Amino acid sequence: MKLDNMTLEAYLDGELSAAEKARVDQALAHDSVLRGTLGRLESQRALRAAAMAGYLPDAATTAAATEAFLDQCHAPVGRIGVQVWLRRFSAVAAMVIIAGGSFIYGRVSAPVAIAPTPIVQERYVVNIISPSGDVTEHVFASKDEADDFVDSARKLQLGTVVAGVM
Repeated sequence: MKLDNMTLEAYLDGELSAAEKARVDQALAHDSVLRGTLGRLESQRALRAAAMAGYLPDAATTAAATEAFLDQCHAPVGRIGVQVWLRRFSAVAAMVIIAGGSFIYGRVSAPVAIAPTPIVQERYVVNIISPSGDVTEHVFASKDEADDFVDSARKLQLGTVVAGVM
């Protein structure tokens, strides 16, 4: 019968049911390799317990530490707590006042510059490219004028007409 280490650890911990424990006992009686594995697990467990023994406090030390901790938890809060909160609140209030004052001072003392806004007028440009490659540019103030010129240039077949807005 093949048993894994998890089952053997549960066997050592006493966590198996009676039927499972009987099955493991029967397997140990007939399998020497399994007995060796169980012995190795027991020795590893003993080594871990010995290594941890130095880290675990005894019952008296644990009780004393618990009592000291509980005494500190039940200690009344004195004026120190109020003073600390008052200091923190004062520091935050001072930062808000300084930041707000700096913002307001910057807004008041900044020079006001009002630059004239240029009025942009659209210009309508029509280029006529003659068959010889010469380009003639015509500029119009309104779209209607440019459209009329384009129509007449196409009727007269003066060349390639290219129109655009500038």
